Amino acid sequence: MADISTMASPQTMADDATVGTVVWNNPDNAKTSDDSRADSVLGFETVSHYLKATNFGFAIPTGATIKGIVVEVEKRSSGDPAYLIDNSAKIVKDGVISGDEKANPNTWPISTNESYVSYGSSADLWGETWTPADINDTTFGFVISATNPLVGNPLRRADIDHIRITVYYTRAFKRKQILIKASQSDGTFIRTLTEANLRSFTKNINGGLGECIIDFGVKFDYAQPELVLGNHIDILVGDTESIADTNESYRRIYSGYISLIEPFVEEREKVVIHCLGHYTKLNLDILKSGLTTTMNTNATTGVGTGAVAASDIGLVMRGIIDRYVAETTNPQLNYTPGSIPDISTNMQFSFEQQTYREAMDKVRAVAPADYYFYVDEDGEVTFRAKSTSADHNFTFGRDMSLVRVSRSMEKIRNVILIWDGQPAGIYRAYEDADSIVTYGRRIERLNDFGIQVEATADEIGTAFILENKDPDIKVIVEILDSNNENGLGFDIEDINPGNTCSFFNFNADQSDIFRENMLITKVTYTPEKAIVTVERFRSSVVDLLERSDRGLGKLFTNGTPAAYTT
Repeated sequence: MADISTMASPQTMADDATVGTVVWNNPDNAKTSDDSRADSVLGFETVSHYLKATNFGFAIPTGATIKGIVVEVEKRSSGDPAYLIDNSAKIVKDGVISGDEKANPNTWPISTNESYVSYGSSADLWGETWTPADINDTTFGFVISATNPLVGNPLRRADIDHIRITVYYTRAFKRKQILIKASQSDGTFIRTLTEANLRSFTKNINGGLGECIIDFGVKFDYAQPELVLGNHIDILVGDTESIADTNESYRRIYSGYISLIEPFVEEREKVVIHCLGHYTKLNLDILKSGLTTTMNTNATTGVGTGAVAASDIGLVMRGIIDRYVAETTNPQLNYTPGSIPDISTNMQFSFEQQTYREAMDKVRAVAPADYYFYVDEDGEVTFRAKSTSADHNFTFGRDMSLVRVSRSMEKIRNVILIWDGQPAGIYRAYEDADSIVTYGRRIERLNDFGIQVEATADEIGTAFILENKDPDIKVIVEILDSNNENGLGFDIEDINPGNTCSFFNFNADQSDIFRENMLITKVTYTPEKAIVTVERFRSSVVDLLERSDRGLGKLFTNGTPAAYTT
């Protein structure tokens, strides 16, 4: 089985005084290769502290065998000749500096020749035994110390721009098995659909699990309790050695309800089952309390029927979900304090006859740039900023079978006019001068009667311009599943909208497209691969306006009575 490699950069840097006497300045500068450097100024016969890099965020799968570790240090010395050499270079396991000494006896590159210097190899374990958990641990890492060794040497500055680690491993091959289980809408289990095969399902940012298509190998006129509109479908994945109905050795990857049943004849009879994720029901009912459909932001409960009050948008999002759970039979949605935290951004808003989904979109429109919400396969709602470092590293030639790139200026909007609907109310323009000079004025209008104060308009306008002033770059890649005999590919079940990713093995001249820490906005899952859409984040204001353009949001709700009668 071929070795798999995965590369990562440290998320934690520190000066470690275990050795030496001279500190490292600005250790965080070694997290990325950006010409901002950690440095240590060394006189003759002086030794630096360790520069310690940990918390690489690896996700080596359980059962894998670690084959080797390569550390690369992008370093240089001031002056020519350099004089500086390594004093020590060692691995960090479980937070302890240990293993073989890898100090390089050669002098550091001079400043005009800064380059990566490698330590270890694809078959070098650094004198340690390793499990995936050891590598994945936040305390795994590397340390390096420099010295200016000889009497009389002039002062030299040791610079380190970046440290990165590549781990080589093989994974145990266990063929994937998928179970499709049907339950009544109240959760009562019916049976496992052994005749069914998963075709695909979608997952979307600022949403959740979308349409799922299942081929059910039964007769055209099949009519049994499991094949009923509204029944719940759960899809589980495991491997052929451990998965069974009688144990818990599986993982849920989809949960939804049957929305369409299509008996079908093509060479043979079958029934095609279409499902939708539970989150889609947020579009089908109004945010309300009892009969009251005008809900205002509330400083205690997030939303309520009292007067409008400023409230943290995290609390407002929790309040919307609380109302949905309270007003819905078998709601299937939940959250934790960690999944929807307070965000330290307030809003004052009146939700008049808004669906739960529309209300959630309004909250995200006020959120800082790069915030998104997502409802996962367990029904947990998250509302957070995208990760500051890549959640996944995809390597061209190993993980990907197709790459398609598009660039477009059609969706650039560099001016937005916001009006609160009141004759003498808020009417403001927000714009980006540089974008206007480059692409011309490209304006959007937002008339929103729910905006109560100028600060809310400012939050919406600022976030909108930041996220929509530049051309749209979309990358679609097919990521191969790793459950195959050659060990190539990726654990596609771990890829979700809202995750961030970096791409490797592309030419440097493609760096304007394949940037670090790009955002995954859509995933189409099949058993063999995941089709992943990566693009620049766009404000939910655009989503709202586009839905209006399609005729889905044209209802005029201002002045709607506060409650309906039955």
